[in-house]
Amino acid sequence: MEAIRITRFGGPEVLVLEDVSIPTPGPGQVLINVESVAVNFADVKRRRNDPYPFPTTLPFIPGSEVAGTIESLGPGVDGPAPGTPVFALSGDDGSNGYAQFALANASQVIPIPPGLSADVASGLVVAGSAAMLILKESARLAGGDIVLVQGAAGGVGSYAVQIAKILGASTVIGAASTAAKRDRVLALGADFAIDYTQSDWTDHVRDITGGRGVDI
Repeated sequence: MEAIRITRFGGPEVLVLEDVSIPTPGPGQVLINVESVAVNFADVKRRRNDPYPFPTTLPFIPGSEVAGTIESLGPGVDGPAPGTPVFALSGDDGSNGYAQFALANASQVIPIPPGLSADVASGLVVAGSAAMLILKESARLAGGDIVLVQGAAGGVGSYAVQIAKILGASTVIGAASTAAKRDRVLALGADFAIDYTQSDWTDHVRDITGGRGVDI
């Protein structure tokens, strides 16, 4: 199979397309025929050998968020069945996704709901779950809350805008740096989009909320 692999740390130039062996799923693992893989900032940090919770041993195949179909199951795994569309956190440490086939622990694999594309599903693994955990578990968003999302056009931010509305926020304010990004934030469902590069952006937030400020 083809995979993008690094054999030395550095900039994008160290990403090299190579032919490597198709991995075999071990106990508790599945092999995914990858259709889409998300690019996560963690991939950049590991490529550069920046501080990271897991050691990066060379050679290394980046990529932690994948979507595709189940190719085969390892010992002790009874599903999802081969051919099932899934998205997953790949590898034991969030790696090996930049490839035609990727291993994942069966416990980290979720079937793709009907109507959801692989491209969208692959980005849900880290960014989508992070936005959900922040809003629902950490912030305990309640109906009627006013929510300010910084970096609202980014990976986590774009999901946070949508999830906040679904969870019942009365007003979602998205902060983004360019007009194009602010248009995107509004298209995602934000009620207001502000420019956080302006020195008076906090005044705009107070105006929008009638002086109340935000809950989250």
